[in-house]
Amino acid sequence: MHWLLAGCGRLGLRVADLLLQGGHRVSGLRRHWPAAGIPIGLQRCTVDLHDGAALAASVPPDVDGVIHVLTPDERSPEGYRRAYLSSLQRLLDLPQLAADSQRWLFVSSTAVYGDADGAELDETADTAPAGFNGQILLQAEDCLRQARANAVCLRLGGIYGPGRTQLLRGLLAGTARVQRAPPHWTNRVHAEDAARMLAWLVERPDTGIVNGVDGDAVSEADLADWLCAELGLPPPAERAADGRANRRILPRRLLQAGFQWRYPDHRIGYSELIASLRQDARPPP
Repeated sequence: MHWLLAGCGRLGLRVADLLLQGGHRVSGLRRHWPAAGIPIGLQRCTVDLHDGAALAASVPPDVDGVIHVLTPDERSPEGYRRAYLSSLQRLLDLPQLAADSQRWLFVSSTAVYGDADGAELDETADTAPAGFNGQILLQAEDCLRQARANAVCLRLGGIYGPGRTQLLRGLLAGTARVQRAPPHWTNRVHAEDAARMLAWLVERPDTGIVNGVDGDAVSEADLADWLCAELGLPPPAERAADGRANRRILPRRLLQAGFQWRYPDHRIGYSELIASLRQDARPPP
């Protein structure tokens, strides 16, 4: 199959590599390409997704499926609309991408769920996002699902892994603060597993909503305390509850379908990151 990747950042490039290894053809859309880290065999299309004429001229005519994996340039309503809603609508309007037989995968976020007071939510839960990010993502999901009945929306949790070590850096710098009462739950997924989920879904007939988390919901205080113990640091300072949405996300559909996580819990994933940090900190021989 020939897959079109709309967005080739860190996650998109990893997905492209996995698809190429699986024997697929892959074309990627990106405004600026990095000098390194591009998988061999990826057909690069340099284009701004908001330039309609250039986009129409860049998208190949023989695409079998589309993976929308963009990230916003800025954390603002306009940044999110451009990245998720406007770009998606431009792609849906292209005649090259109008066939009902084409598969569509859209990378969304668990931000579309509202507050559940710490309760567990699976893919059947209601969506009532309070933040602009979740609201715009939900609009984009609805737009795609109305236009393409066979679409999959993968709602990823907080991605961590190589290059995504904000929490570790905050703990090491002593700037991280955590909410201890009431417990605030975090829902995470390792970057490698996030890419593997997308590569796995392209081989399956699934449609609808899929939660992309590791299923190891842990309170931010317990996670930070464990990391500090592993790093030999004192526990982080406490901060007051700030009213953020609080829920434990269940990846029920992935579990039922038999997806195998490489990093099924935070201990496995973060232990590898900590080992890498220690290796990097060693003085040269």
